[in-house]
Amino acid sequence: IENGNLVKEGNMSFRRTDIADGGGRAQSRAQYGRYTVEGFWRLIDVLEGRADVDDEDEDEDEEEDEDEEEAEENEAQEEHDGGEDRKQQECDRFRPSSSAEEQDRKPAAVSADASSASRKSINGGGSGDEKENDSHNDAADDTAHEGSSTSSPPSPRRKRSRDNLLPGAKPITAHVDIGHGIGVQVLQAGLGLGIPSRGVEIMKKRQLVATTLRDGVVSALRRDPPDMSRIDLRCDDFAKAVLRDAQTNERDEDLRTFLLCRDLSDEEQRGLVIFVNNAREIFAARSNHKDGAPLDAHLAELFGNMKVGGRMVTLEDISGHLHTNTNWFRRDVLQSGVEAVTWGGSSVEVYVLTKLRDDWTCQYEDCESRQFGGGAASNVVDEDGRLGSACVYCGGGPKRTFRKRARNKKYDE
Repeated sequence: IENGNLVKEGNMSFRRTDIADGGGRAQSRAQYGRYTVEGFWRLIDVLEGRADVDDEDEDEDEEEDEDEEEAEENEAQEEHDGGEDRKQQECDRFRPSSSAEEQDRKPAAVSADASSASRKSINGGGSGDEKENDSHNDAADDTAHEGSSTSSPPSPRRKRSRDNLLPGAKPITAHVDIGHGIGVQVLQAGLGLGIPSRGVEIMKKRQLVATTLRDGVVSALRRDPPDMSRIDLRCDDFAKAVLRDAQTNERDEDLRTFLLCRDLSDEEQRGLVIFVNNAREIFAARSNHKDGAPLDAHLAELFGNMKVGGRMVTLEDISGHLHTNTNWFRRDVLQSGVEAVTWGGSSVEVYVLTKLRDDWTCQYEDCESRQFGGGAASNVVDEDGRLGSACVYCGGGPKRTFRKRARNKKYDE
């Protein structure tokens, strides 16, 4: 809903010639925005464990608050110490004391110091016992002086601990951007991290800009060109890697291999991160895909086919299309930080799904499989790569399985 009206085709309309074959028209401003370079670097640092999940700007605000509190405490302490000094000065003003007595005491103190110094010089600086006694006396004087002080020691600066790291943070070994736009994040991950980096974009004109930028980097650095052999940009509809064609009953296996990086090593697949800008539900009901299922459901199926350890990062939560009563994946939420996306300055939520297992166990108490202990294991995906529909014993498990509700008689009247 925008401005009180139901959104049917998104905020923008494009000619069919601007869209790759098989695509749709449901796009929005968020889809044509992107993650900023600075924001994407922070996201990479969080995923790899070099930064915590807290918003850096919130940390800076808290540090500024701490600085203000410390300044106020110091100011209050100075006022307190100044008041004590003024009281002491007032007492000294009215304390009875003759100048003659002060003059008499000064020569005596000087003569005592001189005699003590002469004894030390005669005895070679004093005996060991005398030195030890002097040191003890000095320490006692210092202790007494500290004890007599009315001012309290300054409180130590509270340093913010960096222990709120993302669970399972680890190095990224491969990167895929679904809907790469003009290809900035693909180039950033590939050149900055030196890893295989790929992207797929449905819009032909945006793909043209992306390839132009890629070729421009090589041209600008022709004296020492970077290695572009592991950076790949394609113009296609990622849903083809999930859906089977209505006529041929085949799906694009080459695109599926491309997106899941199945041509790479097992280690690289386990460290794969698939990034998707599906902000503001543009991959949800607004995607209007021709098969009836939203694009977020296809993303969920791709996630289920990743290697254990693989992660999918989205700007809208897609876990509703996965099994909710299972233990085969973990869902984490973090804040992007302000000005991390080009379509708004506010911080947005970032969802990180991590695959933990290739099977799951039903958690329903009434499930017959509970007699086996923790429950019988079911595969996350079947032989065709489709997400398991439900537990084979009780039929429960995934949230995406909807039950028909009984008809309400009140509406029949």
